[in-house]
Amino acid sequence: MEGFESGLVPPDGWSEVVTNHSYNWEIAEAGVPHGGDYLANVDYDNRPQDEWLLSPYLNLSQATLSFWSFGSSTGAGMSMTTAT
Repeated sequence: MEGFESGLVPPDGWSEVVTNHSYNWEIAEAGVPHGGDYLANVDYDNRPQDEWLLSPYLNLSQATLSFWSFGSSTGAGMSMTTAT
């Protein structure tokens, strides 16, 4: 389980892809974290934006992946991608 309680984004072992340097991933204390005090947030911008937060490799051969998200869609969407 990964939270953002270190107060850093990306957390140790994670990486990020930045396409819009003005609106990128940040740690936030406000909002609605699922558990704990911090959450990862990226604000919406109407300029091209395709920000990624990448976890380390996860072996899910005998596991279930679940995640919690919260947000508003102001014309932007969210997607989750897996790779092998």
